[in-house]
Amino acid sequence: MERVGLRLPESRVAEFKVHLGDRLHDHEVLDLDAPILVTVGDVVSVTLVSKGIVPDVCIYDGMTERKEMKGFNPLLEGLDHERVSVVNMAGTISVGLIDAVKDALENPPKAIFVDGEEDLALMPVVLLAPNGTKVVYGWPGVGMMVVTVSEEMKGRMKQLIGKMEVLQ
Repeated sequence: MERVGLRLPESRVAEFKVHLGDRLHDHEVLDLDAPILVTVGDVVSVTLVSKGIVPDVCIYDGMTERKEMKGFNPLLEGLDHERVSVVNMAGTISVGLIDAVKDALENPPKAIFVDGEEDLALMPVVLLAPNGTKVVYGWPGVGMMVVTVSEEMKGRMKQLIGKMEVLQ
């Protein structure tokens, strides 16, 4: 992955609006079994933690569908996750986010608070996580999705990242 930030060009937004992985229903979360479990998004993080499933890495921004969400911070209090904050603007993947994801995967448990948006955080997670890692993320209007990291999925992410612009 590049050592510079990336931005999703407006002309390519539609290409990124395709969900990856499989739909995950609430009753299926208890069956999640993975060497590493990552959540991306406040609602999915709250849902899993409230059901007793503690992700190794949580990535959240305190918002859900552009509205403030206060439910995750109280749940974090009971977790043994080191908290890290990064800045990542909407439609971008910042170097700070990449570094935080890499560190969190190497030294879990971590909770990454994103000042801005975590909308594209799935991409660096899939690229940096070992095969077999499960990533649960939210898809507005659909619900929870789960991706199992594999070489095929990493290839799809590399194709998408190839369509992004390098931040100057």
